[in-house]
Amino acid sequence: MPPTVLSSPFKFCSNLRRTKHQEHFIWLALYQRFFICTVPRINGSNERILGGEDNLRAEKVSIQAHDGNLLHFDAVIQDVVPSRSSLGTVIACHGAPGSHEDFKYFLPYLKSKAIRFVGINFPGFGYTQPNAKLRYDNRERLEFVQQLVKRLKLYDNLVFVGHSRGSETALKLGALNRDRTVAIVLVNPMTLLTYRALKPLWRIQLFAWLWNLGSVSKFLLRPIIYLSYRYLLHLKVPTSDVAATSLMAMNTVDLQSQIKYISTLNVSTVKVFVAYAGRDPVIEAELSKHFANSFIDVEHLTCKSGLPNEKLTFDQIRKLVEEGKRHIAVYFPEDDHFIQKHRAKLLADTIHILLSDEKKRQERKEVSA
Repeated sequence: MPPTVLSSPFKFCSNLRRTKHQEHFIWLALYQRFFICTVPRINGSNERILGGEDNLRAEKVSIQAHDGNLLHFDAVIQDVVPSRSSLGTVIACHGAPGSHEDFKYFLPYLKSKAIRFVGINFPGFGYTQPNAKLRYDNRERLEFVQQLVKRLKLYDNLVFVGHSRGSETALKLGALNRDRTVAIVLVNPMTLLTYRALKPLWRIQLFAWLWNLGSVSKFLLRPIIYLSYRYLLHLKVPTSDVAATSLMAMNTVDLQSQIKYISTLNVSTVKVFVAYAGRDPVIEAELSKHFANSFIDVEHLTCKSGLPNEKLTFDQIRKLVEEGKRHIAVYFPEDDHFIQKHRAKLLADTIHILLSDEKKRQERKEVSA
């Protein structure tokens, strides 16, 4: 429960003979008033956001807490099923902060190509409600999505898409589900080395420690973390609690743990597509290229701005896919941290060609069998 806000803290200001205790109370009330006025809140209920044109609904899922008990969630997902037979299913994992809305720009393109879209909303990011026992680590995130995959009965032709913080989750999910996964698409992905937004690490670790001290420290930190995200990092967050959840999720990043999953993918048939940017304020391009090079025989392409360049790049991607190349990385020198927003059609076309190529290969196998 949030602390009670005084209806009119300014009334104290008219009393010129205040005690020291009253002065402290005034500042506390003003602090609260500032916090409430500057930090929007999401209703604790999911009722108002489900259904409608966004195709949002809740699925019951349970994951194991670190103390061994089960945590139960009404997992809010965006599930857009095409009207005709689906070519495959995209399972999208958002960043921190983030939500299913991170992928809204290429969703219409996927729908037009008969590709089902399942947008995940991880607990604590504004749609799926949080739980105090969560550590916001990778084990929890993986289990959360795995339970949804199981509940939705998604057995084949999967494409895991991850943006930023969600790329680690998508990468690992693709490796764990490699027998049913066609491709993994990593957009502005986290790297194998510590990148710009994580430096220095001690700041994130200090915040996580302070946040976990209790309700008083959370009360004091909420406005600070919210304003830091909005005006220092220039990332949109709906509430201060979502901002805090985002930092907690960043505190549990394990960059080096990706290596063993990459090794698994390198000897599998799963295709990997990496999209990274030259003007990304969060992740350095050279570290993204280093990450892409961890995939065996990766083919590097560059796509400059403009529709003609996008068409040229897509033709190159299609040619590589048809030649059987499994690992492709595209560098967008003029793009920022949200490639999926500005290159929505190219990403959707790439996902379509990856799924279409796999379908053709399966059909050829059936004919020759």
